[in-house]
Amino acid sequence: MGLMLWTEYPPYESAVENTMQALTYPAISALIGFFALAFNTGGVAANEISIHPVAPGDGPFIIQLAGEDSSSCSPATRFAGVDVKSSNEIELRFSEPPDACTADVSPYRLLIDMYDIVAGGASFDDLVRIRADLGGPGLEAELVFRCRALSTPGKRQECRLRAKHYQRVDSGLFSADTLEKQGLQVVRQHKAMALYPMIYDENGKAIWYFAGSQYRNDAYFAELFELSGGRCLDCPPAGQSPMLKPVGHISALVDGPGTLQVKINDSDFIEYRPVNFGYIELEGRWAVAEFNSNFISEPGLGEAFTLTIKNDLRPVDGPLQYEATTAGGKLIGELSCFFFAPITSDRPCVLNVNGNEYQIGILSPDTLIFETNGPIVTGGGEFGTLVRVD
Repeated sequence: MGLMLWTEYPPYESAVENTMQALTYPAISALIGFFALAFNTGGVAANEISIHPVAPGDGPFIIQLAGEDSSSCSPATRFAGVDVKSSNEIELRFSEPPDACTADVSPYRLLIDMYDIVAGGASFDDLVRIRADLGGPGLEAELVFRCRALSTPGKRQECRLRAKHYQRVDSGLFSADTLEKQGLQVVRQHKAMALYPMIYDENGKAIWYFAGSQYRNDAYFAELFELSGGRCLDCPPAGQSPMLKPVGHISALVDGPGTLQVKINDSDFIEYRPVNFGYIELEGRWAVAEFNSNFISEPGLGEAFTLTIKNDLRPVDGPLQYEATTAGGKLIGELSCFFFAPITSDRPCVLNVNGNEYQIGILSPDTLIFETNGPIVTGGGEFGTLVRVD
């Protein structure tokens, strides 16, 4: 369709100085952590408040509250709204917890979209205190909205480096377990991303929706449009361009290459993951995130290694095979995945290293689980994980 309709937001602060650009990639990578993105200056115990993207400035942002709590008292089930007290203070309201909370403790995650509040004219200082009124002492953190607010050149440099980092997003067809017969087409080119929600109207007729914007750090915000008036299949040219009707906005938080938390208008955030058909692409660099000595003692697996596909032509009924090599190109093993028969096993791949075979399962396109008890003939019981690092 040739649509080039991109939502622009105020840019991040000016480019990093030459001395900052001289930092090596490993040094930059070491600065990047999931919860480290928030720059909390207040102490937080079991729960934590963060904002996404890093240092949003005058642009929209998402507040995340995450931690562990009783399932019956979880803040995620008691959230009641946001009050902007001033340009440097935000309060998150929650309903009263039950008189007695159950004893079970489980992780929770609450995402709060501030798009409408920012679009409505709210502006914030360089440092903003966000308080969660959970009852009792509550929870609060002072968060950085502009890197210039930090007290030392080193902290300002670290902030700007984190703000310039972009979490990679895979292109392709995504779906959500909680939404039947709906989907999301993700198309990314460098920092620009187009989202096409695949939704039907009340009569079951498919509707084209489109959102386009540059995403920042790990967050994405864009206007949402409904498309109509295009050319039908085998019809003569319509004589006019498709019409775009604004129907709201879309916000997304990028958890990883294969995981998006997506919110459309006033809905809740919903997790989307890639639709896997045929086979899952596993080429790239991987590293062991959790392990025991039975697995990590294999030569070459103590560092990041690269998986490269061996047979581009798919066999009729055999496995798809990858070579595992070190950074220097040394072969350390082979991975075989049986994607082409109906997958009934939760461990469809086998990694062969020095004659030892390990069963490999796929949790997502960027996370693998492996059996750590040596050769697969010995059975299982203890597992570790591999994560994509490219």
